Amino acid sequence: MHILDVRFFFTDSGPCIDNETRIVQADALSTVGAVQVCKNGVWGDLCAPTWGYKEASVVCKQSAYSPYGAIPGRVALSSITVPVPNYTAVLNCTDKSTKLSDCTSSVGFMQSPDCNSGVAWVNCFSNSNLQPAPCQDGSVRLRNGYLDSEGRVEICVNRAWGTVCGFGFGQADASVVCRQLGYYPVGTAKLYSSYGYGSGPILLSNLACNGFELSLLECNSSGLGITDGCYHFYDASVVCQTTPPPDNCTLGDVRLVGGNASIGEVQVCYGNVWSSVCYAGWDNRDAGVVCKQLGFTSGGQAMRSNFTIDSRVIAVMEMDCTGVEKVIAQCPESGISCNSGAASAVICNDPEPTNITCADGNVRLRNGAAANEGRVEICYNNQWGPVCDQAWNYRKAMVTCRQLGLVPYGATPYSNAYFGVGSGPLLMQVQGCSGTEDSLMSCSRTPLGSTPSCSLASEVGVRCLVQGSSCTERSARLVNGDRNNTGRVEVCRYGLWGTVCDTDWNATMAAVACLQIGYPNGLGAIPRFNSIYGQSSGPVWIPRVSCSGDERSLFDCTSSLLDAQVCSHSHDAGVECPIPESTTNCTDGALRLMYGSTPLNGRLEICHSGLWGTVCSGHYSSADNWNSFTSTWSSTNANVACKQLGYAPIGASWTTAFSNPTQDTRGIFLSDVTCSGTETALQNCTHNPIGYHHCDHDHDVNLKCQAACIEPCSEGSVRLARGASNLTSGRVEMCNSGCWVPVCGNSGWSQAAATVTCRQLGLRPIGDGRLSSNSFIPSNWTYYVSISFCIGQELSLSRCFYYLTSYCYSSQAGAQCTANQPASATTSSKG
Repeated sequence: MHILDVRFFFTDSGPCIDNETRIVQADALSTVGAVQVCKNGVWGDLCAPTWGYKEASVVCKQSAYSPYGAIPGRVALSSITVPVPNYTAVLNCTDKSTKLSDCTSSVGFMQSPDCNSGVAWVNCFSNSNLQPAPCQDGSVRLRNGYLDSEGRVEICVNRAWGTVCGFGFGQADASVVCRQLGYYPVGTAKLYSSYGYGSGPILLSNLACNGFELSLLECNSSGLGITDGCYHFYDASVVCQTTPPPDNCTLGDVRLVGGNASIGEVQVCYGNVWSSVCYAGWDNRDAGVVCKQLGFTSGGQAMRSNFTIDSRVIAVMEMDCTGVEKVIAQCPESGISCNSGAASAVICNDPEPTNITCADGNVRLRNGAAANEGRVEICYNNQWGPVCDQAWNYRKAMVTCRQLGLVPYGATPYSNAYFGVGSGPLLMQVQGCSGTEDSLMSCSRTPLGSTPSCSLASEVGVRCLVQGSSCTERSARLVNGDRNNTGRVEVCRYGLWGTVCDTDWNATMAAVACLQIGYPNGLGAIPRFNSIYGQSSGPVWIPRVSCSGDERSLFDCTSSLLDAQVCSHSHDAGVECPIPESTTNCTDGALRLMYGSTPLNGRLEICHSGLWGTVCSGHYSSADNWNSFTSTWSSTNANVACKQLGYAPIGASWTTAFSNPTQDTRGIFLSDVTCSGTETALQNCTHNPIGYHHCDHDHDVNLKCQAACIEPCSEGSVRLARGASNLTSGRVEMCNSGCWVPVCGNSGWSQAAATVTCRQLGLRPIGDGRLSSNSFIPSNWTYYVSISFCIGQELSLSRCFYYLTSYCYSSQAGAQCTANQPASATTSSKG
């Protein structure tokens, strides 16, 4: 029974008819809510100690919903927002009951001062025509599959079939379905609604099975009928395994996997399938029987499995051995479905030899699956005993591995008797290591042989790396990239490939990595974060790094392997390395436009050290937030770039050039550029150091320039161009920044504006002075003077209110004038 913490919408608390029932919904469209009944004309909460499926069905039926699929629950009193009386009754509904009052004793509903069991709650299915299904609560079926062993998952609740939401539905959930249907407990979860949409209620959502359960109803979920916004598009689907797995076995056989002959995860042959055993309740008596069955003579030690198993089927419930059994098949199962989510393992050892000879302070590893891992034991007076520590960490584990002659870096510390409790006495407690010591004896510790204050449960273990041979020391490579010049950065130490942490990772360090990998120039390399190229399973060789940019290798930068464990593989660093053109011949600071449809537009690139690179329009907020981009590029910057390219110094527009893999081979040279507008070259504007950026090619500047201004002009002067008559009519243009700029014929282009234009030219207007756009040839410029307002008395058009814009939604402005007195066709705006 689910206890919910929700708030419900109370429609009213007015008079009612005795024994009426209502569902107080969370909203006006909901079929879910708290149950209230009427007594003495007053609505009150139903506090029913006996509240189940049949009672919920009656309430739904009484509320004109389907009685089938109704789900009972309870609501905590604290969630009810309006104080009302509590009514209690012992209910006993049957299939023939039509209203809740039929289910009470002759006493009926009684007012109660408290409601300790919680207010009754119900979830109804809105289809009142739903017919009852002959199924048992919790049973499952597969629908719409090509075979009986595949299909959409449906579960029965209160005589109604409903679907299971696919939110988070995985292999463990699928395996429980298959086990419940009598197939091998191996299932594959398919994509949402792979076998079509269901039509009934959605009865389970956010399933979180551990794989041991005997029924879906035993799994954790949001609760029966709680859909969490799911709909039938997300219906879960399953394919069950119908044939025995390839490793057939004899019922009752036992084996250890993942370790060696004496240690490993326990698997028992169960239904012709090698099945792991539930860890819940697993103890040394169970482990002893397993070891005895395997031929060991000294019992066994129980442990939780930490072995990596490629394919695990968990079908055996909690074991309950007494220890006298000879084989595990003789042990009874507890009958309790597993709820630990883990499998069992054992350590089987023959007795320790009595003629031990060891030097004080020597260390060894015990009970690991391999020689490089296990419980840490230290020698004192020719006796081995475990080491304990309540704050065992990476630096202490490093010292242990170094003392054992193994790779010290990349060590994994284990606490809380992870590799089992040792048989000897506790001989030492390690209190503190810097990580550089050659022996645990050089660390801060208790005297060797003294009884430490920590307990047996604090025994420590370690897994060390073993010297490899898969790579050349200090080499580097890119892994998992979509192109040869992209990928996760990996470097070689101790013959093993390891990763670089992206903490403090930036363009400078990315450039050094590209040089180390073998690219001729790393300038403008793009750093990548948060394991964008996938997570490694190897060691983290460079946890934090700081480069100046002059280095040729990441190993030449400042870093510390003592911090390796502060970084996880979710922060593996990546890079996009620039690929230079095969031939380059450019001058530092020169600009060009690439991949445009005309010479006037394209991606902006700048030259540095004989190489071309792109210009970024801003920066990402942080390494951990590549969804938030701040643009710092401006129209002023664009005008300076166009001016440097020999085009008009005004009217430039820009966008970002979304990345194209065939074009993304350049480095990013400039970022966070800010120009005043007076500069003659873009490199004279303020910007980050060349090659330093926090950007990618999605935000490269894509520039569109106006054609070069060929005809000189005086600032603010006007002219009439391309008209039908010589110089007295035509397209209106104003001189701005040394260029003739067309005037937009928007709503601001008025009779007053046309009059001012003719006056400035020493002419007078014909009619209202405006000329139809079909009477002249329009300019090919895409930058305009837009007049906002003219009084009509101004001596020049530049005295009117105007602005410059790239948008003109109307046609270009024209004027028609006539001679008033001899005057030149082009005059200054002075006066």
